[in-house]
Amino acid sequence: MLDADGKVETIFLFGDKGCRFPLGLRPGMSIGEVQAEIGAPPTRSKPERTVPGLGRAGAFLRWDSPTHCLHAEFGRDGGLRQLTFMVPSRAP
Repeated sequence: MLDADGKVETIFLFGDKGCRFPLGLRPGMSIGEVQAEIGAPPTRSKPERTVPGLGRAGAFLRWDSPTHCLHAEFGRDGGLRQLTFMVPSRAP
């Protein structure tokens, strides 16, 4: 996603098994494996839950830094399914 001036604000990464994400992460990794690889505890997290209007949603972890936020989303099977890098002003 770009801002009004064309500057990148958000990058969504999806992957299939066998591919590699940045930071040594792989699709299908468990929450514990992701936390062990990244090293720092998450700033925010939520377990698997029901989202009104959308149904069941997997767990997520988010790490915040002054320059960017990293959001890791897990599927209902517990495996890593998406990474999102964003500027802090875009973090939900």
